Amino acid sequence: MKTAPFPKLPALAERLRAARRPAAKIAGAHECESLAIVDRTPVTVAAAQDLRGIGTGWSGDAQLFVQAKRVGDFLEIAIPAKEPGARKVVLHATRAPDYAMLRFTVNGKAAEVTCDGYAAKPAPTGPIHLGAHEPKDGKFVLRAEVVGTNPASTGSRYFFGLDAVLFEKP
Repeated sequence: MKTAPFPKLPALAERLRAARRPAAKIAGAHECESLAIVDRTPVTVAAAQDLRGIGTGWSGDAQLFVQAKRVGDFLEIAIPAKEPGARKVVLHATRAPDYAMLRFTVNGKAAEVTCDGYAAKPAPTGPIHLGAHEPKDGKFVLRAEVVGTNPASTGSRYFFGLDAVLFEKP
């Protein structure tokens, strides 16, 4: 049986065009991987992580990847406030097989929501509403703290990823 020859492939530049697409960003969001880390548990390591090889849906195709080691480990980032007055704080984060359960504070005030970071495959969480908060000294300090792990999580189990933060008028 004779098979037809394979069609000619497009030029390499054309095949890679999709790989070079500009990163989609959430309009008006502060990218967590670009924000100042103001405090963290001494054993906690954090760095920007490129997510283009993992999938789509993350603002800027990256996140702040946090390698916590145990319950109680935390990281705090400072988000500049453009103007005074209360704002609803909305976090976008990541779920993955080795991610922890988190609680949050903004400027020391506890948010009423927690986040189970576990998912069978890496995926954006979508919006996590942390409530309305007032800036202090021209910024919001967001703290993410490990409070446990999902029984289905695997590997290190205490990691987490922070993608972007938005402010909305209350």
